[in-house]
Amino acid sequence: LPDAVERGLVNFFTNLRAPVSSLCGLLQGKAKRGGTDFARFLLNSTFGVAGLFDVARHMGLEFQDEDLGQVFATWGYRQSRALYLPLVGPTTVRDLPGDLINTFFAPRWLLGDSYGWELATTDSLSRRAALLTATDGRDAVALDAYAFTMTANHQRRLDRLYDGSPPIEDFLEGIEDFADEEEEPDAP
Repeated sequence: LPDAVERGLVNFFTNLRAPVSSLCGLLQGKAKRGGTDFARFLLNSTFGVAGLFDVARHMGLEFQDEDLGQVFATWGYRQSRALYLPLVGPTTVRDLPGDLINTFFAPRWLLGDSYGWELATTDSLSRRAALLTATDGRDAVALDAYAFTMTANHQRRLDRLYDGSPPIEDFLEGIEDFADEEEEPDAP
């Protein structure tokens, strides 16, 4: 598709997720982030022609992208098992409910029965197309694509949990655990 059409689709589906992001921000006690997403939704739904144009970004309101996994982490569910599921990709047990809500229920809640399989398929294809550049880069540099993806997802989630400023010890936690497994025990 032409770049303008792709951008419009991404904007439209991002706009559908803004109310859930707003609610999740509020549930974490982040009133400013929740309010920003709610304002984005209102502006983009009206002046942005149902979200096809990201008017709010041009006004300095960036999408906060809060989710249910972040809410659970804020409420104390910090550690979670990593999963790699077909059609979902890398996630954790804690993040999976939020992934499902964002993928299947949030758009249907806003659009009702008009969010049929056509829009769901378009949404999925749009998300996959947005990831193609990242997966091409990963495949070009990673010796083990699975390990690279899982480690990158772990670090990305930590970054999002701490709104871009994770404590360095938490950020390096997965790498240190891997390094400890590689060490050989001392000889007797």
